[in-house]
Amino acid sequence: MHPIVVGIALISVALVGCSSGIPRPDPDISGAQRLLSLDETMEIPSFPANGSTKIDQTIDGHKTAVYVVGAVKGQTLTIQMQNDAGNVYFDVLEPNGSGKKIFSTEAACRGARIRAPSDATYVIRPFLPRAMADAQASARYSLCITRCEPGKCQGVESNQRI
Repeated sequence: MHPIVVGIALISVALVGCSSGIPRPDPDISGAQRLLSLDETMEIPSFPANGSTKIDQTIDGHKTAVYVVGAVKGQTLTIQMQNDAGNVYFDVLEPNGSGKKIFSTEAACRGARIRAPSDATYVIRPFLPRAMADAQASARYSLCITRCEPGKCQGVESNQRI
């Protein structure tokens, strides 16, 4: 066999051996788009199937980005909101596109941990309290989203507030 072909074959085997075994989940974009209001824009954060991302963003009144994240059966999503003033919250909507909230943060709760019961698309909707949004207030926030491979997250048996 030619030395170049052998080298390419060895590199291919090495790359396959490094994968986590989980495909990167693709979110259902069309289902998520149906849930958006005119003031919302959809963003799809790009990060590994078993990894995390941090998003720094601003809400202006009711205008906000809405994040669409896919998960495969058994994966755990951890979502944490950071905001200096403590006045930015988020909802996580049910994965079937119904728009039903499965998590809604509050003052004492700044995050959620969700275990996907099946392959699913989650919609994360940051928001300001209604009085602030109606007054066209602005607020900066950081949103940290982690996707964890099934069996690799410690102590996550069901959905939890964190």
